[in-house]
Amino acid sequence: MQQEVSSATQAIFDQGQQVGNLARQYFSGGVEVAALAYELDKAEVRTQKFIDDGKGVIYEAFAFSQDGVYSRIDILRKVRGKEQWDMIEVKSSTSVKDQFIDDICAKNSLSDPNLHLKMKNIKKWGILGVI
Repeated sequence: MQQEVSSATQAIFDQGQQVGNLARQYFSGGVEVAALAYELDKAEVRTQKFIDDGKGVIYEAFAFSQDGVYSRIDILRKVRGKEQWDMIEVKSSTSVKDQFIDDICAKNSLSDPNLHLKMKNIKKWGILGVI
């Protein structure tokens, strides 16, 4: 049974969606890893395919650890001319909060060696831009 969402909570969800859409406009030209939350294999395969196909910007990329922990990276951007990637985490906030740092560090630790991701930079992009 699904719980009702209050109008205040829905407004927060909506604002987060708007910020995510703005981030995709700013980091345009990307491809989305379209997979439901429980479709882990599908997300992993699609992320790897986009990397193999030379896509430079991937939205909702799949990150996975040997321990079976997984996450989705908001925006994964190839560093021009290098075998490295920028992991860009999008947050709807005007300031950096401790939980954002924890979230970004956890996602960085999940970069799958099978995806050959070498995280050059970790960036948090929010309403005010790259912080």
